Amino acid sequence: MKLKHSIIIILIAWLPFLISAWNKNKPAGSDAIQDSDDYIRANNAALESAIGQDHEFSTGGTNSGKHTQVTFDDPISSPATVAASEGVVYLLDVADKAELHFEDEDENTVQITSGGKLLSSSLDMKDEDDMTSDSATHAASQQSIKAYVDSGTVTMTNKTLTSPVLNTDLSGTAFLDEDDMSSDSATKAASQQSIKKYVDDQDAADHPAYSGGESHTDGSGLIIKMGNVTVSANSTSSVSFGSAFPNDAVAVTVSLNTTDNINSITGDWAVSGLSKTGFTMKNGLDSQYNFYWIVVGY
Repeated sequence: MKLKHSIIIILIAWLPFLISAWNKNKPAGSDAIQDSDDYIRANNAALESAIGQDHEFSTGGTNSGKHTQVTFDDPISSPATVAASEGVVYLLDVADKAELHFEDEDENTVQITSGGKLLSSSLDMKDEDDMTSDSATHAASQQSIKAYVDSGTVTMTNKTLTSPVLNTDLSGTAFLDEDDMSSDSATKAASQQSIKKYVDDQDAADHPAYSGGESHTDGSGLIIKMGNVTVSANSTSSVSFGSAFPNDAVAVTVSLNTTDNINSITGDWAVSGLSKTGFTMKNGLDSQYNFYWIVVGY
C-alpha cells in the first residue's frame, strides 16, 4: 500500500512536465536548480506545439515559420479598435455560420464569404440584376447577365445586305472562285483562290523564266536581265538570254571584270546584234577577259 501511494505522489509531482503545459512562471526563483531543466523542456515543448499550429515549426524541421494554413479561432462579436494604416480579417457569426470579414481603420466592414462562396456584394457585383442602369460602377454576375438575356430584352434582328453588297451565301453565282478577274463588275465577291490566281498570273507575266541571270520588273512590264561571258583575245562570242524578252531588248551595258591594272590594258570591246534573244560580244583586247552585262527590255 505504501508503494502504491509513493507512485501516485511521484506522478503528481511530475504531472506538469508530462503534459508539457506552458507556464511562464516556471522555473520560479524558489525552484531547485536541478529541476530547472525539466521546466524549460516542458515550456519548449508547449511552445513548439503552439507555434507549430499552422506553421512549419518542429524539432528536426527547417523551422522556417511559414504558414501551412490559417485557422481562425471562434467567431468574435466585433474586432478590437483598428489602428491607423492597419486592417483586420476575422470570423463573425452570420446566421449561425462563421463567415470571413474585413475591417479597415475607419471601421468599414466587408463580409467576404457567405455560405461557402464569395459574397458578391464584397466584390461590388450586381447579382440577379435587371441591368437597366448604364452605370459602370458595378460588375454584373453570371446570373445577372443570363437573366437579362433570357428576359428577351436583347433582340437580334436579321439585316438584309443589298446590291452591290453580297446578299446571298458565299457560294454560287454571287461568288467568284478561281476567276480570272477580268471583269470590272462590283456585283460579285472574289474568293481567296481567285485573288491568288490573278496575282500569280500577273507575276508570271512580268517575270518570265530565265536561266543564267536575274529577271525583274518595275510593275509596268519593264524587264532587266543580267549575266556574264568570257571571250578570248581579239575574238567574239554569242550571248543568249536563255528565254527571250516578250517584246524586245532596248539597251545593253557591258563592264570588264578583271583585277589587272586597267592602265596596262590596250584595245576595246563592243556589242552588236542586240535582240530580244541575245547579242554578240566582241573582245578587242590582247588577252582573254570576262565581261559583266545588263540588258533592259520589255
